[in-house]
Amino acid sequence: MREIDMMTYSIQQVAKMTGLSKQVIRKWEDRYGIISPERLENGYRIYREDEVTLLKEIIALTNAGHSVKQAAILVKQKGAKTRAKEKNPLLESLIKAGQTANEMAIQQILDKAQYQYGLAVLIDELIEPFLSQIHRLSYEKIWDDYQVTISYQIVRDFLATIRRRYPIDNYAPFIIGSCLPNEHNEIPVQLFLLRAMLLGYQTKMLGASPSRYAIETAAQLNHPKLMFIYGRVLENNLAQLKKLDTLAQTLPQTTFYLFVEGSNLAPLNLNSLKPVQSTKDIFASLPQNKS
Repeated sequence: MREIDMMTYSIQQVAKMTGLSKQVIRKWEDRYGIISPERLENGYRIYREDEVTLLKEIIALTNAGHSVKQAAILVKQKGAKTRAKEKNPLLESLIKAGQTANEMAIQQILDKAQYQYGLAVLIDELIEPFLSQIHRLSYEKIWDDYQVTISYQIVRDFLATIRRRYPIDNYAPFIIGSCLPNEHNEIPVQLFLLRAMLLGYQTKMLGASPSRYAIETAAQLNHPKLMFIYGRVLENNLAQLKKLDTLAQTLPQTTFYLFVEGSNLAPLNLNSLKPVQSTKDIFASLPQNKS
């Protein structure tokens, strides 16, 4: 085996060290993105010491009663918290690519990060910090509209592609995400739906600024477990919100959430449409689907 910077192992050695079969190791790599072994010129995988440790952590969590999927999410989140304390070179690269509005570079960095870290860590450690930086650079007038628009568009399209391709059980319950009418920023909806998919839910996305009738029809036809509606400025949608609140009362099997940013919730006076200002409030009450 070729010498590299640290101790590495063949898949046969990893199988013996962990008690996993070679087939299971490959399956966990491909399906859950837990590890990303380097490949030699002959195509053979070589595994780092830290990747063997990750596999052992997954085994310990499954022995404690977690599914492999749950264990993978927990391990990735733990790694995200550790890396959050360190300098993030991928984030710096994204900002540089956004500064020059280099669409291909932004796309390549996001693809690389997804392969290396998996979806949960990608969202927490790279995409949300990048979006925060875009907002800051725009607010401080360091970036112009062109740089901001290109960066947002690539992130939006990247998230949409992941959501369409993410494997989910056909019998899993539905969550539908939508912007309010007149709301064009669909990225918060995409992020919410991807987090829901990590919990095992099927999702549908209505896109930017749908009509109220499209939202109503989607809810009535699909009978989702949860309807997630996003908006920033509610003053332009008060009449629409009242009608959506009435819709929510007619569909008691569906929980309707209104996620708002930068608006005062007090004067809304809604009955069944639940306003929140943090998606953590929603996920706290959303059980993991184990079907």
